[in-house]
Amino acid sequence: MNAEQLQQFLDRIKDEGYLYVALQNLPGDVAVKNCIRQFYPGKGNPSNIDYAVENLVSYINKYPGLYKLYYRKSFHKTPWGEPIVLDTRTEETKVNEPETQPTMYDERSAADRRNDELTIRELMAKNAELLAENKMLKTQIVALEEELVAAEQEAEENATSAMADNTVSVVGQVASMLPAVLDKWFSLQEQKNQMLAEQLRRNRPMTPPVYQNHNANNDYHEEAGY
Repeated sequence: MNAEQLQQFLDRIKDEGYLYVALQNLPGDVAVKNCIRQFYPGKGNPSNIDYAVENLVSYINKYPGLYKLYYRKSFHKTPWGEPIVLDTRTEETKVNEPETQPTMYDERSAADRRNDELTIRELMAKNAELLAENKMLKTQIVALEEELVAAEQEAEENATSAMADNTVSVVGQVASMLPAVLDKWFSLQEQKNQMLAEQLRRNRPMTPPVYQNHNANNDYHEEAGY
C-alpha cells in the first residue's frame, strides 16, 4: 500500500464511522506501550481518526519502519480487527536489519490449558480405539477379498451347474459384504484425520506479530495534544 492508497484508506474508514486507530511498531498486544503514542487514543479514549487522517501518512514516510495499523469504531465495545501492514523501510534496510522470529507464547489461561489437555487426552484415546478398529477392518477386508477370489476360482472350476450355482451364491454373499466393510473403514479413516487435525490445532502455540523496533518513533509529539 503506497502513500496515496493509505491516505484514501484513512479517508474511507473515517467516512464509515471508524473513530479510533492504533499504529503499532513493537511486538505484543495492542497497547500504548507498543504503539506510536500520538497515533493511539489519548487519555479518556478520545477519538484520534482526524489526527491520523492529517498526519499518519507523513509520519511513517518520515520515520521508515514496519508498522501495523489497527482501527475500530468503539474503543471498549469492539475489539481491534485485523491490522493493515505498513512497511516503509528501504530494501537496503530490510537486508541489513533482518526481522527476528519472536518467542512463541500461549495466551490461554491455566483453566483453558487444562481443558485443552483433557480434550487432547480424550482425542488420543478415541484415536487409539479407531486405530485398533481400523486394523481389525483391514484384516477383515483382506480375508473377504481372499475368500471372494477363492470362490470365483471355485466357480470357474466347477463343471456342473448345481455346484456352480452354489458357488456363485457364496460369491454374491461375500461381494455384498465387502462394500459395507470398506465404507466403515473409510469412515473411520476420516474420523481419525479430523481428530488428529483438532489435536494439532489445540497444540499449536499462538505467534505474536513481528515488528522492527524503532524506539525513536515513540517520541512524544506536542502537536498531537497529548
